[in-house]
Amino acid sequence: MKLAVLVTFKNEADVLPFWLKYMESQVDYFLFRDNQSTDNGAEIVKKHPKTVFYEKVSGSYECRMYDKLIVEARKLLNSNDWFMIWAPDLFPFFKIKENIGKANLNGCNCIKTFFPNFFFTLEMYKRYSSDQEYKKRIDNFNISNYSYFLNTGKNPSMIIRNVTDHNNNRVRYLTPKQEPPEIPNKKMYGNSLCVGHYRFRSPKQIMDRFEIRKKINPNRNSSLSFYHYPTWNWEDYLVPENKLKKLEGSIKPNQLSRVKLENIVRSKK
Repeated sequence: MKLAVLVTFKNEADVLPFWLKYMESQVDYFLFRDNQSTDNGAEIVKKHPKTVFYEKVSGSYECRMYDKLIVEARKLLNSNDWFMIWAPDLFPFFKIKENIGKANLNGCNCIKTFFPNFFFTLEMYKRYSSDQEYKKRIDNFNISNYSYFLNTGKNPSMIIRNVTDHNNNRVRYLTPKQEPPEIPNKKMYGNSLCVGHYRFRSPKQIMDRFEIRKKINPNRNSSLSFYHYPTWNWEDYLVPENKLKKLEGSIKPNQLSRVKLENIVRSKK
């Protein structure tokens, strides 16, 4: 059984080296679409020996960008193989192929996961500002530095068998924001596996991303988005650890709505 990881990314050079090393022993192929990165992420992914496809694409991000990667992956995979719809800030806390084997034994063609969101906390920032050794460690991303989180993600099927139906319809995206993709004859393996989502990293990365995201929709003033709130400074993302949960070996699958997360962040003072 072969496993391909399909990745879209933009300006992820700070985490890509660690992510590739973390993932490489578990997978057979990496396929990338680069959404106009301006850092050296392209050079990092293209030189990896398991990278079999790379393409730079323009335009606003859409989940449908993965559809091209699914097409390319199918050239390498047969009906017993699997692929993952992924990103460089997602880290599985489980043995991927072992759980694919369990899904196969149960006659399933996709796997349910959930995504706790790990934060760069206010306490981490205070230490970062005063401890040069700690600052150096944080600037070279390692997931062991992060232990506080909230569960904000849904449970999409992002680990998928390379399936078709009797009309040879394949896994595909039909709309720009569709997540997960349409899966023929979908049968989900319900074991709740955990994927750590490290959206908030070093202060420099937080600041750079925040400035980019503010420009996406600078006049937004209703139904405020956690990612595009136009009046916050980047420091407002720094949540104190007493507002979060600490990782202590396991994470129970539960969800926190995006609105509640916004309220937690805004009420921290």
